[in-house]
Amino acid sequence: MTAARWFVLPALLVLATGASGKSPSLAFSPELDLYPDHPSARSRSVDEIYERTATPGTVLSPEIAAKRRAIIRMYQQAGFDISLDQNSLLALKPKHWSPRTPRPLGGTYPLPYSIDAPFYQKIPAGTPRVELPPGYLTSGHISTIGPAGDGSDGFGIGVVVSGPADPLRTIHLERADQYAKIGSCPDHNPWKASNQTLHIQDAANVKLGGTGAGVPVNRSDRTVVWIDGANHTSVSTWGTIEDCDRPARVEADGRRWEATRAGDWSAMYIQKREQLPSLGDSGGINAANKSDLVTLIRPGEAIDPSRPIAHALSGPTEKAWKAIVYPASNTDNTIDRNNRGLLGYGFLLQLDPRLDLSRLSLSLPARRILEAIQTYGWYMDDTGPRDFNIKGNFSAAEFAPYGGVSAVDAEILRVLRVQKVYVVPPLVKKSPS
Repeated sequence: MTAARWFVLPALLVLATGASGKSPSLAFSPELDLYPDHPSARSRSVDEIYERTATPGTVLSPEIAAKRRAIIRMYQQAGFDISLDQNSLLALKPKHWSPRTPRPLGGTYPLPYSIDAPFYQKIPAGTPRVELPPGYLTSGHISTIGPAGDGSDGFGIGVVVSGPADPLRTIHLERADQYAKIGSCPDHNPWKASNQTLHIQDAANVKLGGTGAGVPVNRSDRTVVWIDGANHTSVSTWGTIEDCDRPARVEADGRRWEATRAGDWSAMYIQKREQLPSLGDSGGINAANKSDLVTLIRPGEAIDPSRPIAHALSGPTEKAWKAIVYPASNTDNTIDRNNRGLLGYGFLLQLDPRLDLSRLSLSLPARRILEAIQTYGWYMDDTGPRDFNIKGNFSAAEFAPYGGVSAVDAEILRVLRVQKVYVVPPLVKKSPS
């Protein structure tokens, strides 16, 4: 994908089937590269892959151990070895895809990824699947962002869209001990290779006003996706802090710190710039190394009475497994501390597609979110508290008419606890056989 190919082109679709030709068809463009079968999916046994994804000394229950083997077998039959390392997975990622997007790039950038993005694919009927144990998902939460007092937890992901009329400003890497100092003016790390310069609105316009367009104010992740409309690129940051006007200074220990200026920003981690539209399989602030923007619930999406959510969702889990599959390419570096679950990085979960949600008594946002999990799925992309978390980019005030976020959380969990939830293979373009 080249930087110049972000314009919308007419749809050209081809059918692709899963490994061995037995998987149901998916519609992809001719431009999308085929995703190859992993040779080791055939050469390695189930037990080999099981051991490669286990942590020595960690004892699993017989039920979890048996279910891991069943999931490994399903992935093998679809051509995937979930024990591959990061370098192997990165080498297999598609390098070409359609420049067409579901909606034109611009505005608030809804659905700004390629039509070939796996997160925009509906899970076909008849897809191979393995059912999770009954009642496996018992806790969960939807993260939100908003101004103080609106009920948002502040753990949602901010999205800031700027354009060519806005000033060019720099996002700097922070000095290592600045993370907890919210409200203070950050010093810049002398190592500048991660810094990114892009068009950014004035800070006053980025303060959260209930639209999701701003910087989260909680004392944890403070993750932001910065979109530059001048060239349709995005940069994601973690531990984001606003800069201030301050001259260069020298500390008592002799350390020198450069001058800072209001309008710039600093962050503890800065992801490399992502050219839109891509496949969404990189660029995010999460352990799986997928995009965060591609699966965010955006403002108004969950309460739209006329339009379902048209993409997959994602989030962290505490029931993690040291296994990786596309579109993920990485794990947490602390995964061995918590390698007891059934949900690997990049794993796609689907609510029972045979369940008729219209027959359940659900609020509009609960129904919209469950529809998305049933139609497009939910991707595991990180570890965190609770079994099943969903990343949002909207204010909790949207859910106030439905009893608030906690009430919607509870509705969703009531369904997930008692209905069938499946692990399904990645939605990729395979060569028919």
